[in-house]
Amino acid sequence: MVTFMVARASTTGPRIARAGVLCVHILGVEQGALCRSFAVGGAEKFAGIVHAPARRRAG
Repeated sequence: MVTFMVARASTTGPRIARAGVLCVHILGVEQGALCRSFAVGGAEKFAGIVHAPARRRAG
């Protein structure tokens, strides 16, 4: 079981709502620093993290 809760004051919540989709990744214990970088408020979440946005699927 996994839960995802966005704080009412979060700037991320409205972005997720506008996108209409959400992708969830399950991190391993060795990825604690990565997890903390996304948990901090007010920060640029992807700063210094190599990533590529996924293409949206039709339908």
